[in-house]
Amino acid sequence: MRIEVAALPLRRYLAVRERFLVVQYDRITYLDTAPAPSIKATDRTKVSTFDFHRGHEGSPGFVRLCGKHLILPIDAKPTDLAYPYTTDELYPEYTIGTDPSTGRPITFTCDPNRLSSAFKRRATRRHRP
Repeated sequence: MRIEVAALPLRRYLAVRERFLVVQYDRITYLDTAPAPSIKATDRTKVSTFDFHRGHEGSPGFVRLCGKHLILPIDAKPTDLAYPYTTDELYPEYTIGTDPSTGRPITFTCDPNRLSSAFKRRATRRHRP
C-alpha cells in the first residue's frame, strides 16, 4: 500500500494541533527457505526505530521489518502558521507623466511601503539635526 501526503500542509496541521504523527511499519516477506546466516539488525535515532530479522517458524522462512518513525510538526511561530503561503502582494505601477529632461516615464505605485505619508514626513522632520 502506498499513501502520499503533501508534507508541508501535514506538518503545519500538526503544529496547529500541537501533535506529532507516528508512522508504523510491519512488513513480512515469506521465503521458500530461511536465509543464512541469521539476520538481526536494529537502527535507532531520535525520531525512528527499525528492527529487521529473519525467522524460520517451520517452513517457509521469512524476513521481517518492524519499526516506526515520527513526523514532527513544522518549527514555526504560531503567528506564521495561519499563512501557508507567502503574503507578498504585488502592486501595479502607473505611468503618470514623462520626465522632460530624460524622456523617461514617471511612474507611481499604490504600494503602501513606497508611498509617502504625513506620519512619515512628521517623523523624519523631528529626527533631523
